[in-house]
Amino acid sequence: MTISDLGNLGEFIASLGVLISLVYLAAQVRQNSSNLQVNAYQDLIGRITDVNRLMATDPVIPVLIEKARAGEELQSTEWQKYFALLMMVMRNGDMAYFQFEKGLLSPARMRSIVFPLLLFIRSDVGRAIWDRQTQFDPGFRHYIDDLIANATDREMVAWDRSGSID
Repeated sequence: MTISDLGNLGEFIASLGVLISLVYLAAQVRQNSSNLQVNAYQDLIGRITDVNRLMATDPVIPVLIEKARAGEELQSTEWQKYFALLMMVMRNGDMAYFQFEKGLLSPARMRSIVFPLLLFIRSDVGRAIWDRQTQFDPGFRHYIDDLIANATDREMVAWDRSGSID
C-alpha cells in the first residue's frame, strides 16, 4: 500500500466519521425539536389550567359568563372581571396560535385550545371586547374570526356542554 493509498483511506475514514456525526446531529436536532414541542405545549396547558382553576374557584365568574351570554348588563366591577378573564383566554389563544404557526401545535390541538374563546366571543359583550383588541396578530384574528363564522351551532352547543367537540 502506497502513501497515496493510505491518504485516500484516511480521507474515506474521515468522510465516514463526518457522515456519522451528521446523522447523529440530525437525530439530536429532531429530539430537541420534539422536546421543544412538548415543553411549549405543557406551558400552554399550564396557562389554560390557571384560567380553568380561576373559573372553578371563583363563584362570581360562572355568573358573569352566564350574564354575558344571556345579554344581561354587567355592572362596572363585573365588566372589569369579565374583561380580565376574556383577555387571559385571548392571550392563551394568541400564544397557541404562535405555537401553531411555528408547527409546534397540530390543527386539532389548536382548535381544541381556542374553542372556549369562541364561546366567549359569541356573546355580544365578548364580541365587543374582541373587536376592540387590535394588538393581536392579524393571522390569529383571522383564524378566530374564520372559526366563528364556520362553527356550527351543534359544535358550539356540544362543546359548551361537554368541554370537547363531538
